[in-house]
Amino acid sequence: MSFKESLWRAPYLPVVTALILLLSFLAMRFSYSCYSDGCIGIVFPAGGALILLAIQILLCVPIFIILARRAGRPFLAASAAWVLLSVSCFAIPMLFVK
Repeated sequence: MSFKESLWRAPYLPVVTALILLLSFLAMRFSYSCYSDGCIGIVFPAGGALILLAIQILLCVPIFIILARRAGRPFLAASAAWVLLSVSCFAIPMLFVK
């Protein structure tokens, strides 16, 4: 099995990563339309993305590792790639928050 096949073997990993990216972009977008110091609209999508990132790293990726280990598939490179992809999906839009 190739590296690409092992990346997409767990369907919940791309879904959670896409949600992290969507919420991070929403927080970035809301930051440009906010003109006051007490703008709570940024906190909810950014906090949701951070919570999903924590769930991905602490729950989804370890489940992926356990299932890949039981199936005898390589899991170290794929799990590291998912963690790096998830962190970058959160961090890159947050760099552009106003």
